[in-house]
Amino acid sequence: MRRVIEDIIEQIEGLLPAQEKRVERRLKKIIRHLNRALEDRQGDLWLDGYHVASWHRGVKVFVNLGKAVRELDSRKWQKLAPELVGTFREAAGDLLEVSSTLARTCYEEAVAGTGGDAGRVSKWLLKRAERELERGDELVARRNEDPPGKMLGLRAVHCYKSAWRFSQWVMRWEGISPAQIICLLERRRLRLVAWKIISGSRANTMIRRQGCTIIITATTTQELGGI
Repeated sequence: MRRVIEDIIEQIEGLLPAQEKRVERRLKKIIRHLNRALEDRQGDLWLDGYHVASWHRGVKVFVNLGKAVRELDSRKWQKLAPELVGTFREAAGDLLEVSSTLARTCYEEAVAGTGGDAGRVSKWLLKRAERELERGDELVARRNEDPPGKMLGLRAVHCYKSAWRFSQWVMRWEGISPAQIICLLERRRLRLVAWKIISGSRANTMIRRQGCTIIITATTTQELGGI
């Protein structure tokens, strides 16, 4: 998958220098987004051809792929360089395939990591990841049928990014209690709640988050610590 991005960069670099400054400026912008999907200031964002770095560094790959797809699918190319529209649509399709493969690979590894015996929270996260993959596939199908400019490709990449993040959470938090996960997700919002519990002003509290209802007691909060 990494090689696909590198090939697209080489293909676009072959179009430089362009006769019009506007075209050249937009081509360099696409190249910049694709380079940022490969590495950042800390180094390479890819572990191998099918895996990216975890958490916020891995998210950068999807964010910059989405920006590149948005530029390649822009309807402005119909006026700036109509002869490149077909080439750029194909390149954007390849980037969507990269995003889909990364998210699906992570999802399959998360499912395999649970050993078929996922906990309640892991099942919920996997269900959300599967839903985002389906939404991404639907958007890609619509994007292939509709004319450029509707940003369906960008929305599809966002769905694949969400599926990848949900799968990452499963692999990181499998075996951790639901209360700990909720505290990690909403650490800032829970500081006041935790203080009220420990001080005795509230015996317990119930937090509803995306369909999960977790009761956090004073004992649970004290065990977590550092909130």
